[in-house]
Amino acid sequence: MRAAVRWPQAGDVLRLLLFLLFAYLVFPTPLDGLDWLPLHLTAAGAILILAIAVDVSRSGFRSLKFSQTFYITLYAAAGLAVKIGMDHVDFIPLIFFVVFPVTLFARDFRYFWIPSAVLAGVALGRFLFHSETALLSWTGLFFLFSLILGRIMSRDALRFDNLKEIHQRLLDDARDMGWRIRDQDGLEVLSRRKQMEISAALEEDALLQGFMRMGCYLMNAVSGILLIPDEHKGYRIRAATVSRLYSKSVKNGSVSGEKGIIHLAREHGGLLIQSDLRPGAVTIPFYSEEVPVRSILVRIVTSPSTGEEQAGDGDQRIQGVVYFDSTEPDAFEKNEALISRLDIFCEMLSQMMDTGSLLRRVTWDVRSKLAIAGYAEKLTRTLDPLMIAREAVDTIIKGVPKCDGAVFLLNDEDVKVVYSEGKSVEGLEGTVIPGDMSSQIGLLIRNRSEIVFGRVRTKPAPFFHRKESLGRIVSFAAIPSLTEKEGEDQLMAVLVGVSSNPDVFNADAVKDLRVIADITAQAVDNAMAHREVDRLSRLDGLTGLYNHRTFQWILDQRIERIGRDYGKSLAVIMVDVDFFKDINDTYGHPVGDEVLRGLADRLKDSVRDLDRVARYGGEEFAVILDNVDLKEADKIAEKLRSVVESSGINTTSGPLSLTVSMGYAILAKGDSTSKQELLDRADKALYQAKKQGRNRVVGWDELV
Repeated sequence: MRAAVRWPQAGDVLRLLLFLLFAYLVFPTPLDGLDWLPLHLTAAGAILILAIAVDVSRSGFRSLKFSQTFYITLYAAAGLAVKIGMDHVDFIPLIFFVVFPVTLFARDFRYFWIPSAVLAGVALGRFLFHSETALLSWTGLFFLFSLILGRIMSRDALRFDNLKEIHQRLLDDARDMGWRIRDQDGLEVLSRRKQMEISAALEEDALLQGFMRMGCYLMNAVSGILLIPDEHKGYRIRAATVSRLYSKSVKNGSVSGEKGIIHLAREHGGLLIQSDLRPGAVTIPFYSEEVPVRSILVRIVTSPSTGEEQAGDGDQRIQGVVYFDSTEPDAFEKNEALISRLDIFCEMLSQMMDTGSLLRRVTWDVRSKLAIAGYAEKLTRTLDPLMIAREAVDTIIKGVPKCDGAVFLLNDEDVKVVYSEGKSVEGLEGTVIPGDMSSQIGLLIRNRSEIVFGRVRTKPAPFFHRKESLGRIVSFAAIPSLTEKEGEDQLMAVLVGVSSNPDVFNADAVKDLRVIADITAQAVDNAMAHREVDRLSRLDGLTGLYNHRTFQWILDQRIERIGRDYGKSLAVIMVDVDFFKDINDTYGHPVGDEVLRGLADRLKDSVRDLDRVARYGGEEFAVILDNVDLKEADKIAEKLRSVVESSGINTTSGPLSLTVSMGYAILAKGDSTSKQELLDRADKALYQAKKQGRNRVVGWDELV
């Protein structure tokens, strides 16, 4: 089988010609001294064209970046000019010192040695084979000149390279933080989330600011400004390099995209160039006064996934707007060179802004995940529903970017707002939301499903209730906190986030809110169960009054308050049912229990809110009266006795008449009587009431 013939490639031909050309330059040949200028020029031109063709085949003409081979070819051609024009020595310095360094070092300073090496090679060859020393005196001087001029001419390219390095470092940081988020062992690093967020923001600001300075150099502009879309369908300044002449005229705030130069740029396919303007003829919205601008260049920057032809389709696809101006007329000409520079500039700017967005998403992700983790950890240390509400609201505001308000509703008999934070939801605490309420929360209570929207509604329904008076709310998210009991979803709480910005509660934010809601459901369920257990441990199982242990604790607290000047006195009334044993013997113990429950209800309903009633034991009850003197205590005790006697207590055996005997004692401020002595006095007074014939009230003061 015959092997396929491999034809020489353009690069192979170019390397061969370069070799022959350098041999011709360095070594003496029979052609030296002949006036073959057309042949020399034809050879040099052919080699240069071939070098350009090789580079174009690699990268395309629009993004042409000449290679090192091209520069070697260029200086070989310069060497050819030197060899031809030795008789015109004055012309040689002009070629080497002006023309070639300018074309070379505006590209890449790393190649500064190439012209010096070519000149040194030619000079050495002429000296060795022709004993000519004319070029030797220029070689060292030209090397130093190339170094200095190359550094000056390539400074913009160096700045551009530095910006690319910063951009790459920023991108690497974003990727690194992304991996650390996925790594469970990286929580210690994530604890520095605030520092990471601030550092990323500052580095992004410095990057964009430096890039706009670079843009001014590339476009030969006086000022450069980058505007990005804001929350109100306008644009705000993100980075700016402004001339000192009107730096104080730059104003903050939103710039409309529906009119003015941004609107004109969108109508012209994303690019607007206006030259030779009269000062003040065009109103530039981000300058507070007329400035001496004669030329402006405006370019719409779109994301890499959208084409330039789509730039005007919607603000969601526009990453930003680049603006340049100059005080010179005709500073910006719409030609291929300008468009090429602008394309490269905007492409890299787009990449930088994408990287910044990635960093913000990463830091927001860090913040939300750490906030949720901290919330879950704090809930393990509390069983207080109000504390759970505070922590949940705080977690929502910390975890969701641009969320400026949150509300926590607890489903405890009624769905009630127990805590809120943020100016837009002030005054909601304590509001009860019935399930049949015509509002967003009422709908959620009925359907048990989340409600999320992120735009201004055309026919707004109330969020919580019809009479609400809230601030400007654009984005709203209400997430039910559910737990399964007996095969059904039970609503434990409702988490609500609000914001004055649009589209705050995106898919990631809602996902985080669901996680918070799930954690909250379990925490509230535990808190409710604990509260019920605690309530049952404090109450008497038969009557629902405080039990003996709780009575003792309350009495201790009230006595301590007297010592701290919170009260002047208190009284304890001991209550005993008359002839209760006869009721049990006649009607049975179940009816006796009904009598005790009925008596408990009458006692509890007949005292003040600040007083406390407890079952002391058996058929004996105790009442603590706060801030009463002897006369008031006797009056209240007599009222209780009369209420019990006034009508029968309903039982399954019919209404039963009932009377009670009472004894009371007073503890005044400054009295040294102990708690036990106080109880003993009230008990002795009760014994005296029973001894005197029952159905009466006796005070300890009557026994002294």
